[in-house]
Amino acid sequence: MESNESAAGRLMQNVESKMTLLNETTSLPYKLSSSYGITALDAEETMSVETIIGEADRKMYRNKSSRSQK
Repeated sequence: MESNESAAGRLMQNVESKMTLLNETTSLPYKLSSSYGITALDAEETMSVETIIGEADRKMYRNKSSRSQK
């Protein structure tokens, strides 16, 4: 069974593919892009909202950094 985190990652890859296609097939005066961080939560584990957001934020910046290096 696919985890929620990997399903969310697959969904975001699909969104990015659609944005790339839109950017390549239209003549908009701007390019669409997105930044995201995906964090899985364990119902058994107690995490503060700040911790959850912090983890997602770190993953978002890691994602942005890997894209800018391509």
